[in-house]
Amino acid sequence: MFVEIYFLNNFAADAFLLYLTSVFGRGKMVAKRVALCALVGAGLSLAYLYVGKLTVPYKIAVLLLTVAGLKKYDGAREYFLSALIFFGVSSLTAGAMLALECMDVGFDYGAVSLTPKPFLFFSSALIVAYLCAQLRASVRFEAKIAPVAAICTVLNNGATITARAVWDSGNGLTEPFTAKPVVILSRDLAKKLRLTPDGEITATTVTSSGKLETADVESIEVDGRRFESVRVAVSPKSFEGYKIILNCALKEAA
Repeated sequence: MFVEIYFLNNFAADAFLLYLTSVFGRGKMVAKRVALCALVGAGLSLAYLYVGKLTVPYKIAVLLLTVAGLKKYDGAREYFLSALIFFGVSSLTAGAMLALECMDVGFDYGAVSLTPKPFLFFSSALIVAYLCAQLRASVRFEAKIAPVAAICTVLNNGATITARAVWDSGNGLTEPFTAKPVVILSRDLAKKLRLTPDGEITATTVTSSGKLETADVESIEVDGRRFESVRVAVSPKSFEGYKIILNCALKEAA
């Protein structure tokens, strides 16, 4: 039991910390996913406590979903760097929980006796629910991207990047206050451009609904055509091998 508690707690700490600092969602979307994971995690925790030995299925599910998640999402490097940090933190946490278990520490409130075990079972279930939700969101997102490629160069304050782009298959995305066409950039390209996001917009066409950070850029060139006065939105999601999503509403500069 001591060994099982140790490994469950490693999953628990990794999942919870990764969720809180996740690059896959911000603001209200994070809150919604926390609530979803809490509900599903509660159900899985009850199943673990009352149905029986589910430790092995838990571990298999965690491994499979993690591998699937790494294949789906842009940003595997960030995932691994985070995992290294979280491994250290979770190991310390697991050590503390193991010590409590060895000392048989509990909290007695009359007829109810609480130990750290239920909290471990509950939080370890979060990683399963979290990765399931992310995979579902990724599938919905990728279905809205048109397979029309281009070479796109983005200029901003002296920084230049060139990457493969894809045109939005919908009606285009426009910033609601300035009416500027919005181009979606992956987060790693935004870092290379040294962008400083200054607001948020709601994505309704090229990505699944949610908030994206936005910033202005000097110009965008697509296959030799130049577009000016463009606002970009920084998205953490992958674009099926592309780094930029172009807006159908872009107007060529004079």
